[in-house]
Amino acid sequence: MRVIVLGVKPEYRHTGVAARFYQMHFDAAERTPQKEGEGGWTPEVNEAMNRAYKGMGGEIKRYYRVYERVF
Repeated sequence: MRVIVLGVKPEYRHTGVAARFYQMHFDAAERTPQKEGEGGWTPEVNEAMNRAYKGMGGEIKRYYRVYERVF
C-alpha cells in the first residue's frame, strides 16, 4: 500500500482528522491484507509526519530532500 498524499489544512490539524485518515488506511489494508506500506515522498523536515509513521510502528528507511539553487 502506498500513501502518496496526506495533508490536513492548518486550521484542522490536531483535531483528529489526520488520525481518522490513518485509521481509514489501516482499515483498507485489512480488507486486502498488506504486508507493508510506503508513505511516499516525505521530506525529512516534516517532523509531524515522520513522528506519525514511527507512532504507527513504521520504520523510516530513507528521507527525501529538496535542494534549491538560484541561477
